[in-house]
Order: sequence, then C-alpha cells, then structure tokens
Amino acid sequence: MKETMRTSKRLLNANGPYEHGIWVNGNISLENVEEGAGTYLFFKRSFDLVEKISNKLLEIFSYEELTNKTILDIGCYDAWILHQLNLRFNFKRAVGVEPRLKNIQKGEYARIHYGIESKMEIFQGSIDSIGELFPETLFDIVLCLGTIHHVESTPAAITNISKKSSDILFIDSMVIEKPERDASNILRLLNLKDVVYLNSEYEWAIAAFKFESPYFDGSSFKNQIVNVPEQRLIIMALSSLGFKILDVSSPEENFYTKSYQKLRGVKESFVFARKEDAKVTKKENWVEKASVYESTFTFTTVDLEFLRKWITQLNLNDYYDFVLKSGDNKKVRFRSRIFFLYSKKPTVKSWKFLVNRLKISKETLEILTNISRAPIDKILLEIAKRAIKDQNYDVAVLALETILDRDNADWRSFYRSSYLLSIIYSIQNDSVKHQEMIQLLRISNSEWPLNQEVGLDWALANLNT
Repeated sequence: MKETMRTSKRLLNANGPYEHGIWVNGNISLENVEEGAGTYLFFKRSFDLVEKISNKLLEIFSYEELTNKTILDIGCYDAWILHQLNLRFNFKRAVGVEPRLKNIQKGEYARIHYGIESKMEIFQGSIDSIGELFPETLFDIVLCLGTIHHVESTPAAITNISKKSSDILFIDSMVIEKPERDASNILRLLNLKDVVYLNSEYEWAIAAFKFESPYFDGSSFKNQIVNVPEQRLIIMALSSLGFKILDVSSPEENFYTKSYQKLRGVKESFVFARKEDAKVTKKENWVEKASVYESTFTFTTVDLEFLRKWITQLNLNDYYDFVLKSGDNKKVRFRSRIFFLYSKKPTVKSWKFLVNRLKISKETLEILTNISRAPIDKILLEIAKRAIKDQNYDVAVLALETILDRDNADWRSFYRSSYLLSIIYSIQNDSVKHQEMIQLLRISNSEWPLNQEVGLDWALANLNT
C-alpha cells in the first residue's frame, strides 16, 4: 500500500509542476494555500485571482444568476482556477482550452489522485483555434489569465478571445511599463495622422518582443517570438472591440516586494471588461470622423488673393482672370502673403504664428499645410471650390478635369475632384457624366464617406449667397 502511494505521489510530481494552485478535494481557502504551499507566491496569486474574479462577478450577478452562466477559460493550464470558480458558482457549463497536452494531463492526474469530481470540459487548443473549436458557441464569461504575454500579437489574440464572449471578459497578463521618458519621441515618430485621431486624444501603446521556446513549463507552447504588451495596449484592443473597461489593477503589488519585482521583472495587469451594447460600431465611428476630415478639404475655401499668388507661382494663367475678382484690401493681402509663404514651406514656428496671431481656422490651416505636397493639383482643387461657390462652373470643371487628366495626379485631389464634378453634373442634370464621376470616385476611394446630398446642400447653399 505504501509503495502504491509512493508511486502515485511520484507520478503526481512527475506530471507537475502545479504552478496555479494546490489541488484538494473540496473548497480551498487561503489557509489551505499557505499550509500546502508555504511561501510559494504563485499559489497565493492564483488564489487571489479566484477571489478577485469571484468578487467582480458578484458585483454584477447573483449566485442564482451565475448558475445559469457559461464560462470559458482560454489558456487554462491545469484548470485549477476554472475548477475553483466552478465549485463556487456551479456554472451551467465550464470549459477550459489549453494548448499544452501535458498541462491538461497534469490536471486530470491530480484530480484522479485526490479523488476530485469535476464538471469541467477541457479541450486542447490555442487562442488561434478557438473559433474552430467553438464555431457557433458564445460564452457569458471568458477568462484569459497569464497567456497574452506568450503570444505573438496582443491585439490579434484579444480579437480572437473577444469573439467568444457575449458579455464578460477577464484578462490577466504580464506587462511592460509605459515609456514615460521616451514618450514624446515615440509619439513624434508614430505620425498619428489617421482620421481616427481627429478631435480625439492620442491613444497609443507599445509592446516588447522576445524569443520564447516551449522548454519551460510556463512558456509558449511553441518556439516563437512573443510580445509582452503595455497595459494600455490591452485596453486599446478591448475598447476597439466594443468592451467597456470596468476595472484595472496590478496583482503583483499584493504579492511581490518592490525589490523582488525588480529582481524577477514582474509587472502584471488584471483587466475586467464587459461588452457594451453600443449604438455606434467601430466602423461607424471612424466613418464619421472621415466625413469631418473630407468635409474640411472638400468644402472649405481659401482667399482669392492667396490663390492668385499660387497661380503666378505655378504659371496657371488660364485661371488668372478668375482670381482678379479679389479686392486690394491690405489686410487681406497681408494675410494671403503669410498664408502663401507658410503653404510653400510649413514649419512648426510659422504654424504657431498663424494660430496665435492671425487666428486662422483649423480647417484653413489643414489645407495650407498640405498644399506643398502636390501644389498644382491642390491649388487647382482650391480654384475649383471657389469657382463652385461663385457659380462659375466652367472654371470649376476646367480645373477639376485638369486634375483628373494629369499624369500621376495627387490621389486625394483626384477623388475629391471626382466627387465635386459629380455634384456639378448633378446640378446640371447631366446623368451620364454624373455616373462617370461616381464610378471614378468609387474606384479611387471605395471608403469615401460623403454622400451626394451633403455635396448638393453645400453647392446649392453657395448659389444663394
């Protein structure tokens, strides 16, 4: 009998290590952990995760409600945490997914060894294969604990994880610090010019990458480059997928002294999120911002005096008579000269002068800042917009069609010209040319956000001014 017990114990240890917790038959307490594990901090951490997850769930649901919930633990290791949660709440269905076969087997052996009954379902699989394992199934609660920092891409992993959650999502991961000292340099190089940042804070984050083999128990399940994300990256990924962040904490602060954290390199992030019933999807959000962005460059007009200076500079003599309508107001001429010099060579210093001294609108400033990238096409577009405002469609069509027919025309000027021509031809009831311009617009920019009604309202409003 002793020999059998000794063999069983040895096999138990051979199947180890059991880094997530002490397996016992029944409910576990912190005292059990301390008695069985001594000072093994990983065990206390796992117990704390069980407590933290339980408390967060009970902030939203009652015990009775939780018995009707389903739960999925992705990267469940030996399923110790999932088992403890299931003991407390007796979920309708408790499922674990683990890429390493040995981790699944160690949990199975421990439960057999200690005579532990379990109602869990455990599958071998990874974050990447969840969709194949459960193609039609969503879970009320999804856990991903200690796994994100063993994958190649945090955003890609969270995208896959989030697809399986119909409501609650818990993510725990090792993270790196926000790069406070180098933040300004990184921000400068990120070039955050996308429409998603229009009138919004600059949300950004980084991740560090390293090699990781499958040799150690708690490492990646295959030899690959893995990422250790910044906490903000996890939050960005969740927010972009329609999850509201309910709580964020740093579990390592409860278990490791600062000196130990520094020695071992421990920083952890625990994120509790819930899927929002959002009326505006992520796509609709950026489309709305794209509409604001394109409205600036399509409907905002600049001074005729400013255009005259560029026409002279570029020898666009066909349009000189049109801009002669400009008056000789000295203030207008002075402003236009400043605008012209800035648009030729925009600098941060001159940008500040325009904003602070001349009180230039941000829309006009955006146009001036971009002219030097493709002066001929962009000035022709500005001439056309003023011509439409002045009901001079012949000049507008000439300028816009010149852009369309130029070799290697500026892309943005091309699709905006196609749109404005479609508006002109609609006003002139030329359905054939109108459809030609619509087709060019769709080919050049399939995501174009402005509809015909907006353009017609702008053009017709100008007719009455």
